[in-house]
Amino acid sequence: METLKSKNRWVGLFSGSALLLLTAPALLAQDEEVENTTLFDQIMEAGVWMWPLYLCSVIMVALYVFNFMQLTKAKFCPAGLEAALLEHMQACRARSAIEVAAQSPSYLGRMAAVSLPHVDATDPDTL
Repeated sequence: METLKSKNRWVGLFSGSALLLLTAPALLAQDEEVENTTLFDQIMEAGVWMWPLYLCSVIMVALYVFNFMQLTKAKFCPAGLEAALLEHMQACRARSAIEVAAQSPSYLGRMAAVSLPHVDATDPDTL
């Protein structure tokens, strides 16, 4: 099995290298005439159908920045909740940990409240 993976890896590496060597002249070729166009010119040439895509791109970047600013360690994993969950889990009290997690509105509390009922509390090694 391992030799088949190794053989497939070498075949993939060889075929990728061959593809790169065959297409390199076309990729590296330069046109003699180079037009100097600005980004605004390219946007205007794209037409009216590209404007919704541009708008969606701006909205996605705004959502990314907003979520990055909102997701802090204090909101994701409050220190008191983390300590309480670890204490209950070390003492093999899964039901108590579920109750503590369900009372917390944080991300960790919601995730723990959903996932802990699926944990086998009778086996302390995996708990």
